[in-house]
Amino acid sequence: MSTVAIRNGAVGCICDSCIRDTVKIIEMGFPVYCAGIRPVDSKGCGIAKAYDVPIRCGDVLVAPGELVFADFDGIVVIPGEVEEKVLELALEKVGKENSTRVLPQSTVGDWSSTPS
Repeated sequence: MSTVAIRNGAVGCICDSCIRDTVKIIEMGFPVYCAGIRPVDSKGCGIAKAYDVPIRCGDVLVAPGELVFADFDGIVVIPGEVEEKVLELALEKVGKENSTRVLPQSTVGDWSSTPS
């Protein structure tokens, strides 16, 4: 199913179900976020029942056009009505976090003279 998703232009998958063939999916570089892993047949599961309609994934309602960000720490859905403000605040926060990750040059170097 990941192969077909990639062929159809998908850049990742978030599903409220279990998946299989995880090693192959990882090798493909196709990000999939799922409820778990289970060796089940996918026959009959890849049938689209509707397009551009709101869906519920877990306890979250996701509307067409909303931004969805996912990584190994979690998944965030940003509703359209707050998208601009959320992106502005997120960029500001990332900038602050990145500046705290840079050590001043005076703290980098020879640790052999540090008191025990």
